[in-house]
Amino acid sequence: MGCISIKNKSKKSKENKCLESKTSRIIPLNSEETYTSQLSDYITIEFLGAGSFAEVLTSKHIPSQTYRALKIITKSRLADQHINEQDTLKEISILQKLNHDKILNFYESFEDETCFYIATELCKGNTLYNKLKKQGKLQEPVAKNIMLQMLQAVDYIHSQGIVHRDLKPENILMNSGDSDDIKIADFGNACELNTSKGIEGCFGSLYYLAPEVFDGKYNEKVDIWSCGIIAYVLATGQPPFFDGNGTNIKEIVQSLNFEEIKKNIRGYSDDFTELLCRMLDINPENRISANEAQKHPWFSPQH
Repeated sequence: MGCISIKNKSKKSKENKCLESKTSRIIPLNSEETYTSQLSDYITIEFLGAGSFAEVLTSKHIPSQTYRALKIITKSRLADQHINEQDTLKEISILQKLNHDKILNFYESFEDETCFYIATELCKGNTLYNKLKKQGKLQEPVAKNIMLQMLQAVDYIHSQGIVHRDLKPENILMNSGDSDDIKIADFGNACELNTSKGIEGCFGSLYYLAPEVFDGKYNEKVDIWSCGIIAYVLATGQPPFFDGNGTNIKEIVQSLNFEEIKKNIRGYSDDFTELLCRMLDINPENRISANEAQKHPWFSPQH
């Protein structure tokens, strides 16, 4: 469950419903100190969404009088799906390390006997996915603005030795309803980069997976591939390939013909197509980095 966004609503919120819980223990990470927090410090405003083992609520934090997104991860559901609780602690640890204006801000985390709780910034817009669903393909200046923000955030994430591993429009939040400012969310699949051993494991969303993920070891360049797929979707309103049941997706991705997919790009500049080609290079060693991509001529003010 990664999308933490909210639409502006005119209906009256019910601020009198408090989350009922005993005092909950803040998870101490990278610290010898133990902090305490009460779940009753949060008032439930409305339900935002749910996944297989978590739900997200719009909540008001009483001590600070701020509105936050509160992600509630049920421990028993983690166990039912054979997910180690350490994976949640890893997500929290990664969120604590990140501080960037294009990444969802982390406030605090705590747990009780039944759940983990993660409090983050609340975005008042929607997801990039919903924006695309409503508008279809985007005009080039809008796509350029969104992609530059995304690459700046990904460059920062990589500089911190972290790989996101699940970049897709559903995990890109719009900061407000009338703005194209974005925030990257959902670090549930993120991991720290081991430069000597590489990364293993098939994590992410099917149509945004880099070809090397299917073969085993990979590095941070998988995020660049995902950014390239997102860029293509912004320009065309659809992914570059489709496999109804997902059984042949590995073969489709690994045999991606860029000359074929660029035929679907209309009304965008040659600089965009050239950058897209470099982000979707099958060979990760030749694939452009997030830092290099920001310097590409497509982002030039004179363009």
